[in-house]
Formats: sequence, C-alpha cells, structure tokens
Amino acid sequence: MARFAGSVQCIRRLVWPFGCMLVLFGYVSIASPSRGRRLICWQAIMKCQGEPECYYAYGQYLHACGPVINGE
Repeated sequence: MARFAGSVQCIRRLVWPFGCMLVLFGYVSIASPSRGRRLICWQAIMKCQGEPECYYAYGQYLHACGPVINGE
C-alpha cells in the first residue's frame, strides 16, 4: 500500500511539468506559422524590389502579404 501511494505521488510530480511542456509546445507551434509566413513575404518583397522588371509582381506581393505583415 505504501508503494502504491509513493507511485501516485511520483506520477503527480511528473504530470505538472509534462502538462506545462505540452501547453508551451502547443503555444509555440501555433505561433510559428505566422512568423514563417511573415518572413517569406518580406523575403519575396525585398527580392522583387531589387529587380527592375518586377513592378507588377511587387504590387501583387504587397497586396497578398499585407495582412500577414500587418499581423491581421
């Protein structure tokens, strides 16, 4: 019986850190795609801005990436 009580306490000690890790991992994984899309948009806009024939595509990049860059 004492062994069982000790096992339960050990499991309780492990549940809190594991639960916190799951919550933190979920938050990070949800937040990541937005940063990735924002970086891709900035890279596309900066690359296009340096090319002389890219005026039409530059306007499209700005229109498509506007909400991502503004955080909407």
